[in-house]
Amino acid sequence: MKLSTLVTNLDIKEINGDLNFNIKGIYHNSREIKRDFLFICIKGFSFDGHNFIDEAINRGAVALVVEKKISPRPGITIIRVNDSRKALAILANQFYDFPSRKLKLFGVTGTNGKTTITYMLRAIFQEAGFKTGLLGTAQNIVGNNINSSKMTTMESIDLQKTLKKMVEQKNDYVVMEVSSHALQLSRVEGCDFNVAIFTNISKEHFEIHKNFSNYLEAKKKLFLSLNKSKKENSKKFAIINIDEKYSKDFIDCNKVNLMTYGIEKGAEIRAKKIKMDLKSSSFIVETPVGETEIFLNFNGKYNIYNALAAMATAITQDIPLNIISRAFYKFYGAPGRYKLLEYGQKYTII
Repeated sequence: MKLSTLVTNLDIKEINGDLNFNIKGIYHNSREIKRDFLFICIKGFSFDGHNFIDEAINRGAVALVVEKKISPRPGITIIRVNDSRKALAILANQFYDFPSRKLKLFGVTGTNGKTTITYMLRAIFQEAGFKTGLLGTAQNIVGNNINSSKMTTMESIDLQKTLKKMVEQKNDYVVMEVSSHALQLSRVEGCDFNVAIFTNISKEHFEIHKNFSNYLEAKKKLFLSLNKSKKENSKKFAIINIDEKYSKDFIDCNKVNLMTYGIEKGAEIRAKKIKMDLKSSSFIVETPVGETEIFLNFNGKYNIYNALAAMATAITQDIPLNIISRAFYKFYGAPGRYKLLEYGQKYTII
């Protein structure tokens, strides 16, 4: 791709050099740079990419995106921006031809429940006959490839590359966890979501947010990005746990279709007649399209909330209640989450 095309959507402060290069790849780690690559200099928490410019050039970089003013390098194009992390995401979208626009992309955010909800959604969509990819804390599932994950939400360049593979493999849906860190660090910048799901929020994960107010604002960014998504407005939905103390903050920033779920308050998707034992749980769920009974192969009120979030999302996609119920009956939980281990012992192992 021509460099001039690649930087079309960047907010550029300064350009020094030729934009006629044919760029064969982009990356932010100097060790991964190859011939005719664009190197994005990001100031990280431990390392500053600006300190590795010469290494990147020696490996074949022909252009740089920087935040700092740097001395000219002969034959190297230098593009200066305000925010190189955001620039990386914008460039990644452009380079991989905006793959999220060709998928039904669902993002789940919240302190707890993200992993389980993504696996529940994948189970439901697969039961309905849809090819579904998954990106999250435990695993990344792309077609028949299941790989362990290094972070909840991968870096923007890796995310767009992965979404491109999902397009090529003709996935119908992609369900992904969207962490507050990812939202704060622009990893999902440029992703065009169809659905955003809010689970819950508590006073945790202040590593980069410093305080709860910043943490809350970071979480809301997923819903603000949903408002701007280029997907058809009538097909965009915000799915919100109305029982949560801060649900109003998310509802107030939402400008697309809203679907609420809960147990305590008057939600559109609401559980009643809940029964739980050590191994399982069941409940009746009220929805805009009727009632049905749901059986889960695990217990916990929090898992009922997770199931309600997945149900609300599936209903926005016109998945019939009988298919949703059948998918839950076959679902035994997400990797690394609540699970009973049965080895014939006389005691319970969780």
